[in-house]
Amino acid sequence: MVKGVELGPGTSLPSLRAFMDDVAIVAPKAEEVEEVLCRLEHLIKQCKMRFKPVKRRSFSMRKRKVTPRSYMIGGETIPTVLQQPVKSLGRMYSIPLTDRYQGKQVLRLVCDGLARIDKCGLPGKYKAWCYQFGLLPRVLWPLHVYDIPLSPVEQMEQKVSVKLRKWL
Repeated sequence: MVKGVELGPGTSLPSLRAFMDDVAIVAPKAEEVEEVLCRLEHLIKQCKMRFKPVKRRSFSMRKRKVTPRSYMIGGETIPTVLQQPVKSLGRMYSIPLTDRYQGKQVLRLVCDGLARIDKCGLPGKYKAWCYQFGLLPRVLWPLHVYDIPLSPVEQMEQKVSVKLRKWL
């Protein structure tokens, strides 16, 4: 399908990256993206298929700033990452795109999780068990996926060690 989007000899095509059923269009101008989307829509209609824009996301940058520009396909607007963050291969893509922001989210997850465990009426050993088998596995994955700075990780360790000392 990606080869079918080519415009012909002598014309340049924006960079198309495809894997399975996902296509990423990288172009310097929004008009080029719209042209490629139009060609893709035409090809998909020929195959008696249709796009589901609700399941897709668009992302536009202009001068290193994220813009709220949205694109349309099949008469429907493709939501932007600003409107609806997307999770792909265990990694959340939201605005801002920095891992520092994700570190704050993980720290918030740890604080909220520890507070919820602390509020339950279980004895201390069972609270430690809830942390070890409930909260810790949910925290470890983001720590592996994102390049989180050391300071939020140290804050998490400090909060956990204080709670564990209290519980045990």
